[in-house]
Amino acid sequence: MSPELSQKLAAAVDAMPAFPKSMQRILELTRDVNSTPKDLVEVIDKDPVVTVKVLKVVNSAYYSLPKQITSIGHAVVYLGFNTIKNLALSIAAIGMLPKSNDSGFDVQQYLLHSLATAAVAKQIAAKFADDADPMDCFIAGLLHDFGKVVFAQFMPHEFGRALTISKEHGASLHEMLQQTIGVDHAVVGAMLAEKWRFAPHLVEAIRYQH
Repeated sequence: MSPELSQKLAAAVDAMPAFPKSMQRILELTRDVNSTPKDLVEVIDKDPVVTVKVLKVVNSAYYSLPKQITSIGHAVVYLGFNTIKNLALSIAAIGMLPKSNDSGFDVQQYLLHSLATAAVAKQIAAKFADDADPMDCFIAGLLHDFGKVVFAQFMPHEFGRALTISKEHGASLHEMLQQTIGVDHAVVGAMLAEKWRFAPHLVEAIRYQH
């Protein structure tokens, strides 16, 4: 990677919004072996937007719980620390998606793909991986392509060209990105995950996804 490209990518990643303070605190809790479910509840309760969205998802048909959950405390009891933690982080990440962009990047299709990948990753981990947390794998699946969002917002013309070539020739997008920009979305996604101070194993999952 040339120094010019490295500098341009670093500037793009720096221009991405930081995770909300409440989400930063949740990430700190996940690295603290002494943290408790009560600590998580207190953090989420202080963020009314995330609270409402978490409860909406928890009470959806996806979880099919026997009764309506009306508090984050109850949600943690029913679904566990990791599930609620990763659900809150997912909601925060989705909230950072751009409403529009100049590259022709289909944000809704991206979101559907990311959610599908997350669900499959969680199922595979639950069935076959004894040493992996299925919800950690869900987050890795959800965020694995987030580098595309960085490109769409801050390098729209180069990204748009790679998208066009990929569609016209039926070629892999990450290979076209390497040809047109010099680096693919996995590298940029890992840089962003590091900025957000995600766990090293999540950063590595994004960086080496291909």
